[in-house]
Amino acid sequence: MLSLAFALDLPSYQVSDQVRDCKTSSKPLDIVASAAGTPSCTVQLQYSTGCHMVYTRKDVGSNTDVVRFPDDAHDRVWLNWTKSAWKTISTNSSIDGFTYDVPSVVLQTAVIPSDPKGPIEIGWSTSNTSTKFFVLLHYADIQTWPNNSLREFNVYANGDQVGNSPVALGYLNPGYISYTHTGQTNYSVSLKSTPNATLPPILNAFEIYIVLPVTSLPTYSGDATAINSIKGNYSVREGWSGDPCVPTSLGWTGVNCTINSTSNLTRITALNLSSSGLTGAVLSAFGSLTELESLDLSHNNLSGIVPNSLDQLESLTFLDLSENSALLDTLPPGLLKRQKNGLLTINLNGTKSAPETKKSSKVVILVIAAVLLLIVGAFALFLLYLKKRRNARKNTPTPHAETEKLGIETSFDEFKTGAIRLTFDKKQFSFDDLKLITSNFSNQIGIGGFGKVFKGSLENGMEVAVKVRSESSSQGIKQFLNEVKSLSRVHHKNLVSLIGYCIDGNHIALVYECMQEGNLQYWLRGNAWPLPWKERLRIVYESAQGLEYLHKMCNPPLIHRDVKADNILLTTNLVAKLSDFGLVRDLTGTQVLTQGVVGTPGYLDPNYAFSFQLTEKSDVYSFGVVLLEIITGKPSILEGPEESQHLADFVKQDLLKGNIESILDPNMGGQQSLNSIWKVADLALRCTIHHPIGRPDMTAVVTELKESLDLEMSSNITGHLPSGDRSPYSDFSRTESSVGNVIYGGNDEVALTGGMRLSDYGPAVR
Repeated sequence: MLSLAFALDLPSYQVSDQVRDCKTSSKPLDIVASAAGTPSCTVQLQYSTGCHMVYTRKDVGSNTDVVRFPDDAHDRVWLNWTKSAWKTISTNSSIDGFTYDVPSVVLQTAVIPSDPKGPIEIGWSTSNTSTKFFVLLHYADIQTWPNNSLREFNVYANGDQVGNSPVALGYLNPGYISYTHTGQTNYSVSLKSTPNATLPPILNAFEIYIVLPVTSLPTYSGDATAINSIKGNYSVREGWSGDPCVPTSLGWTGVNCTINSTSNLTRITALNLSSSGLTGAVLSAFGSLTELESLDLSHNNLSGIVPNSLDQLESLTFLDLSENSALLDTLPPGLLKRQKNGLLTINLNGTKSAPETKKSSKVVILVIAAVLLLIVGAFALFLLYLKKRRNARKNTPTPHAETEKLGIETSFDEFKTGAIRLTFDKKQFSFDDLKLITSNFSNQIGIGGFGKVFKGSLENGMEVAVKVRSESSSQGIKQFLNEVKSLSRVHHKNLVSLIGYCIDGNHIALVYECMQEGNLQYWLRGNAWPLPWKERLRIVYESAQGLEYLHKMCNPPLIHRDVKADNILLTTNLVAKLSDFGLVRDLTGTQVLTQGVVGTPGYLDPNYAFSFQLTEKSDVYSFGVVLLEIITGKPSILEGPEESQHLADFVKQDLLKGNIESILDPNMGGQQSLNSIWKVADLALRCTIHHPIGRPDMTAVVTELKESLDLEMSSNITGHLPSGDRSPYSDFSRTESSVGNVIYGGNDEVALTGGMRLSDYGPAVR
């Protein structure tokens, strides 16, 4: 039987005047021939109206774990599978799978029954009888036979014949058969030879999709064209594919849509591309999203001017262009007018001031006067600075035993001379400021290795968290400087924001945005309120995006080195933000050889601890432990009466028995799809493989978590492991097969996720 393990990556449906795929893991299958002359695919034309989500895609008879790009031009994932009741055959001859653009390497392998008179059978099950499946079988005869031989067979779905005539094949001539099926809990496909056949049936590959009914209207074609132009020009949002708005549960990240009550069209009304690595000019295509109400392009590398096409956005009420240092702050007249009339809020902080071409003599005089005043003021401040510096030298011991111990004399010279003020683009507070902000440190909300954390409020009403270094802190000046420098570089919605810092005599503190709902660990193990699986999944998905930003969008990349549930903070709306950057390290190459190992036991990459070699995959390991925590609700190290056990080892023991329910956190509450939990468990174990080379990178982690979240959000798709069947890990110790999906081949064969032995997972903590 097949398990309900999903991969969102191909299929399509008709939307207005365009054909798009529903969701792809990479490149969508385009209906139009490419410039290189690739034949146009008719795959979309065969699908009934609706969004199709991949249930499984198998290359049967292959000895290759996985086939994808470049063998498959569309980067579809074909996983190998076979059964003991089948015999595998292959050919070296090229086969043109033009109909569905099936790769030749997939069609070059096939299976036939071991018993020449027997059938080829496939089966799977689901608990939801309303689930509709689209089944697609690919076949090509790759064996040469005498002229009087005949390969002819019928296809049966749950015993009913598919089609009115049997399948007859010619040598190396591919074909397919497709059908939809619903209303059952158990499904079967059987290929049986006709009475006239002299040869057994043959199967080269098969695909099974789940048809998701599209209840919403498709995106307005003008908006769809504009957003795809934006996607193509900026090469962002790998998860952007298919219809931007439909179905709602699979809509594009950062894109909000609304059905216009007048036109009855689905329109894009909000677009958030903050911290998306956009470079170059602001595209005129944004102006074609004429019902846009909110546009956030902040924290990118945009340049040039804001195009006049944005004047067409008459519904726009919010525009954020901040922190684009090469973007001129000149705005089109229509936007300026709407801003003046109070209809539009615009943020241009951190953009480039446009040069003025004309200046009146009056302005020149005012500028000269202002400059003179600045010179006088600067001279006065310089004298005051010298006086304070002399006082500081009297009050500050030299040469600071702690900085000598850490070997950071140069950094501390910056620190004590005030040069740090010029280095960091953040507000510097005095200790008296902090007393005022925190009401004399009266509201302590936490404590950590750095020191106590107090809640406070700025003059503008913004709530902040003030982390004050204690004298007994194990973290010294080096970590403090590192955290300020790191947080001054990063800008992402899922990374905690540094508001400012304090360096005042012996007082050292950091001022952050306040995260009202504490950290993820509190919600997993210290809170009486249940945290549903959907919320847990969304929290780790958002955290993963922040970590991916550090690895992929920062130059040089940043390694966090202390990813854990404690350091995932939550806003009032439970939006996740990664925090605590005191141990962050630049990664100038693929790895860094460190002088020592830092991190938290239980989350620490065992390969890093052993070799001192730090890579991006060290963070991936720690994040994998966090994934196991949201599934189980348990800490990373489980204390026993005689010895401790790592959480990964604990989880594997139950997964081997096919019993994921026994490890689920009882505090999840409500209903959740075991399919998405299995998918996350599989991802977590791959993240915690001992050797870094076997772990996914954070981009892959983000993609898989998004797929799991989409699966959980699709409430009409529920499934379970059929009674009596084993888990995806039940034969892990003896079978090394595919990657990605999980698939069953009856009671005695199983192809497994990851292609790794169970011993490759996690550390044993003794």
